[in-house]
Amino acid sequence: MVGTLDSSDPTIAGRPSGLSGCPAFQPGTRYYEEYQLSVTGTGDFDIFDYGEIDGDPTTIDVVVALYRIGEFNSADPTAGCMVAYDMPLQVHGLTTGVYTLIVTSFSTGDVGDYYFDFFGTAGNIEITGITLNPLARDGRENPQASAPVVLYCVGTRLDLYSTGGALLGSVEDGAGGAFSGVLVTAREDGRMEVLAPMTDGKSYLYVFDGCSHGAFEAYTVENGVATQFHTGRY
Repeated sequence: MVGTLDSSDPTIAGRPSGLSGCPAFQPGTRYYEEYQLSVTGTGDFDIFDYGEIDGDPTTIDVVVALYRIGEFNSADPTAGCMVAYDMPLQVHGLTTGVYTLIVTSFSTGDVGDYYFDFFGTAGNIEITGITLNPLARDGRENPQASAPVVLYCVGTRLDLYSTGGALLGSVEDGAGGAFSGVLVTAREDGRMEVLAPMTDGKSYLYVFDGCSHGAFEAYTVENGVATQFHTGRY
């Protein structure tokens, strides 16, 4: 999930902090954005913030705070706060209900982009209508359900696995290779791409910035025509 804090956002009196009841508080006006978290079924969820993403000076470090719906007060952000942290934030035993998720900057007045991964284990967790993707929980770079190959970054190395868990091969950033019908290519623009056959006769194309953080696009390719179906950051 990608968002942006800027001067058009409302302001908060400071940032809460703490794993239980948010006992700490750092004063200073900050911008914030508000999301609704809907939970069906008791479970846990993690929020992992990449903060200041390497090579992307527009990204900022942020803090996330969780409140029960209706209990957030921007003038007194510690009141009603269940948990707040500057990542990773782990919430255990979250019960069915609706909650408010607040994103604000770690430092006073910071503006810029932020990026999260949300991992949930409850029966259903949605953040303003975005269902958490259980495939992302194991750390894969390409959590598309239709992907015929599974990609993991280990430092600057990309490991490729079959959907059954067999290691197909590995390449370093900026290199390429062919592994059991999966083609890895280093592009002239500095990005990487992975092309793999799908069972329906189409091909799966994954274009990304390389290991370990950046932007990606996922496509299906049919008769030489690429159709994008997913994009984001990792």
